[in-house]
Amino acid sequence: MKTGSLAITLPALVGAGARHFALSMDGVVLLAPSLPDAPLPSLQLTPLDTDRVRLSWSGGGYALESSTNLNLDAVSYPFGPWQQVSNMSNPYTNRLDESQRFFRLKK
Repeated sequence: MKTGSLAITLPALVGAGARHFALSMDGVVLLAPSLPDAPLPSLQLTPLDTDRVRLSWSGGGYALESSTNLNLDAVSYPFGPWQQVSNMSNPYTNRLDESQRFFRLKK
């Protein structure tokens, strides 16, 4: 908590000359500490067998998205198209039945 004074000077025209009046106010300013930055999530990939992997991540509030192709579409970054994984849970088990699949976490 900080305390202090604030002085404001107001000019007023009286007749041919200017006169100045002063107004003094006391006030209290409350400053809350800033919140620390939330740590970035980390995405872990664990092989389960030859055709399945488990994805898990730290941190809450993230959606798992996937794409089979990363192209030069300027609408999303990294370039997708990205779609939210249906029936997503943490951890999430994925079958490797495609030649490639990319994953990301989105807040």
